[in-house]
Amino acid sequence: MSCLALAGCGGGGQVSPNGPRPRQVRVDWLGHESFLFTASLGTKILTNPYEAGATGRSFPSGLRPHILLISSEEPEANNVDALDNSPTIFRGAVALGPNSANGIRIRGIPTYKNPEKEEVSGMNVVFCWTLDGVRFCFAGNIANPLSTSELVRIGQVDVLLLPVGVPPRLTDSAREIIISQVRPRVIIPMGRAAEISGWTAGFTNVHRLPGSSVLLSREALPLDQTVLVLAAP
Repeated sequence: MSCLALAGCGGGGQVSPNGPRPRQVRVDWLGHESFLFTASLGTKILTNPYEAGATGRSFPSGLRPHILLISSEEPEANNVDALDNSPTIFRGAVALGPNSANGIRIRGIPTYKNPEKEEVSGMNVVFCWTLDGVRFCFAGNIANPLSTSELVRIGQVDVLLLPVGVPPRLTDSAREIIISQVRPRVIIPMGRAAEISGWTAGFTNVHRLPGSSVLLSREALPLDQTVLVLAAP
């Protein structure tokens, strides 16, 4: 387990040693585009559980998230049968717009492989939510830079989870545009280790963690935009 505040990235604020401990969100990378976010009070949000045949690895067992976010109806993102419980699920049309579950407001913004043809089969949902004061944006399998309307609905972002892979999924130039549009303080790339390693070579502020988990707090977010690379689980 790593903590961004202790990992040499720098923080955006100071916490008194005698004051209350800052709230922290635990982020666990489970592989591919699947992450488990655990709030300080225990609420768990899971993204894009995958099928073994789609990624070459088995999805972890025993997970019981309160909320499940599915960005697209592809085998690498919609394996709901892998869970041991029945969480609140946001997927497809149900995920769009402002929603709420377990006291957490979650906004789903539809994006499309072909922006000129807003077809359900080509839809990807970008999810935005706040946990313990940290504003997350999960881009899913986004394929293009954001339109003005999409960007307005996303709003301010602290942590952007962005796919890294070869075209035609998302080109490097499109990825750079998305980062410049959203302007997150932390970027967490998701994809294969070799692709992530190649992509991060062009960044100055890159912090590579020894494990697949990290603790994030609002007070300790870096002042300068930082790419945070979690080790493959």
